[in-house]
Amino acid sequence: MSNQLDSQDVPGEDIPLAPYSQGQKPMVYHDFPIEMSGLKEDGSFEVRVTGQTPGGEMPEGVSVRASYDRKAMEIALGTLAGNRIEQPELVELGKQMSQMLLPGAVGELFKEALIALRTSGEGLRLQIRTDNPSLPLSTLPWEFCYQERSGQGVLKNEFLALNRHISITRYFAFGPPLPSVSAKDRYRVFIGLAGSTSKAGEKLNLDGDRKAILRAVQAVKEDGISFEPLMADPVTKIKILNAVAGSDVFHFGGHGDFAVAELDPVDSSIIRKGRLILGNQGEEIFESDDFARLLGNSTVRLVVLGACKSAESDGRNRWLGMAPALVRENIPAVVGMQFKVGDLNAARFFAAMYRLVLDGFSVDEAIFEGRQAVSTLSGVDNRDWGTPVLYLRAQDGILFQRPPKVEPAHPQHFPGISVSINVGESSGTIRGISIGRTTSAGLRALNSLDIDTDIQVKKVTETGVVEAAHIDELLDQ
Repeated sequence: MSNQLDSQDVPGEDIPLAPYSQGQKPMVYHDFPIEMSGLKEDGSFEVRVTGQTPGGEMPEGVSVRASYDRKAMEIALGTLAGNRIEQPELVELGKQMSQMLLPGAVGELFKEALIALRTSGEGLRLQIRTDNPSLPLSTLPWEFCYQERSGQGVLKNEFLALNRHISITRYFAFGPPLPSVSAKDRYRVFIGLAGSTSKAGEKLNLDGDRKAILRAVQAVKEDGISFEPLMADPVTKIKILNAVAGSDVFHFGGHGDFAVAELDPVDSSIIRKGRLILGNQGEEIFESDDFARLLGNSTVRLVVLGACKSAESDGRNRWLGMAPALVRENIPAVVGMQFKVGDLNAARFFAAMYRLVLDGFSVDEAIFEGRQAVSTLSGVDNRDWGTPVLYLRAQDGILFQRPPKVEPAHPQHFPGISVSINVGESSGTIRGISIGRTTSAGLRALNSLDIDTDIQVKKVTETGVVEAAHIDELLDQ
């Protein structure tokens, strides 16, 4: 993340929360698994859709050939990473990404799936998968895919990630999707901030992150559910160790990198790892494998890494990147950053995202809200909206189930009898209740019958009879 704020620009109460309507239902997303395989030196590879989709399926063994110019892509990515890209260039890059991800029959099936879901209003989750020879493809910024549909110029929602009905996720198929995460009545949100100065001299302003997340946590007001924020500033390894076991959300704000860690003992090649830089002065480093092992043995279900390069991996070992390492440890959902994000845009994204995901919406829809907040307030040509990357293992994407609505119990009404007899003198017969017919329910609830009898008698002779109530038939209805 980069420092793009002056001290007077620290975001506060003006950071928007995601629009929310009481009773609004989370969107359901259906999987659309896309597998890219067999990447060759000339940049060509195979693309196919695996399994059933809302629009049908591709025949077994059928794939579509796609390709790209590696050198041209490298130049475009350098421009994108430096945030020097203009809107026309961003659109052209997005079109190229779309042609690579959704070529030919894959794209047609994608359109059919969207049409099939149009009536229900449900969404489509693109699961991007790569085999080992095609690992370099997993590092490309698929979040900027652009597919022109209207023929009327640049429209925001033609960037696929800016369409609520389309979610773009990275998926590593090393096991079945994780089942739905169980609901609780109390959650802990751990917020670790490390505003140290980077090697490039960048000093972070993380006050916006702090305020945005706390406001989002406080805005969730579901009956029977609560969120406890736990702040660590500056965050250190010992603070993480002490707090992570009972936490459900782990948020990190600070610097990260993907740097040389060691040499491979077999061939002496360079091994790079994702790293988080902790403390006020960057005095502690948390490498991806150690960090993932710690969180993998915890109760954390959502990890959000507001650090640059936290979503990065390389074409050699996918598990050494920070976010992929967490996925391997079965964290249900991980959000990382593939580029630096301006402090203000980071705060806007987090405010909108957390507001929805904590309130029982899928992480897919929550991330859309975050992207929409950034693109609306900073412009679609500011590439920060496409920087967050979602790695998802949870099957439905819902990490914080809403508690089931319990309808208030209405006491069942049974007939009953209330009798009051005042007799001054009696030598005759007094019957308090005489019932010709009733039900067992009626007998159990005589005291609640809607009959109130009050009789005042001064004298009853030997032949006299007083009946407070005489009922020939008493039914519940």
